[in-house]
Amino acid sequence: MKEIIYFIDAVGMYGPLIMFFITIYFIHQQTTYLWVFIIGSVCNKYINDILKECIKQPRPKNQIDFMGETGNLLKGSQMYGMPSGHMQILCFSISYLWCLYPTYTLYLVSFVISIITFYQRWKYRRHTITQLIAGLIIGGVLGYYTYYFTWKYIHGF
Repeated sequence: MKEIIYFIDAVGMYGPLIMFFITIYFIHQQTTYLWVFIIGSVCNKYINDILKECIKQPRPKNQIDFMGETGNLLKGSQMYGMPSGHMQILCFSISYLWCLYPTYTLYLVSFVISIITFYQRWKYRRHTITQLIAGLIIGGVLGYYTYYFTWKYIHGF
């Protein structure tokens, strides 16, 4: 049972990376969408850093170590918790992918990964619920609009 919990926590920690590669897998033959997704993902990460630097809301105290990820080692914008980078990056990928492939299987897989990631980030005290929700909303909105403007570009404004 301990191994299962550890595995689930690892999925939560690496949820953004897992969804990034799932998205790449599904869109790899659609060159324009693929490149926009990759560039958009990088921009999304920098937007998260900028928001953290502007807001400067601290992470929760008494973080619990998991796989060597300790709050004491965080530098720069990563010292701050608002908005959650994990949730913002994860939801960027999810919303972008959902726009391209609205299937129940992808809904289910990405929903499970997002719930696990949300819970893992809260469980190990990396973020407050508010920080997680903010990351979820920002990432989802940025992912949707990245897809929307790409679609408009491909199909003509």
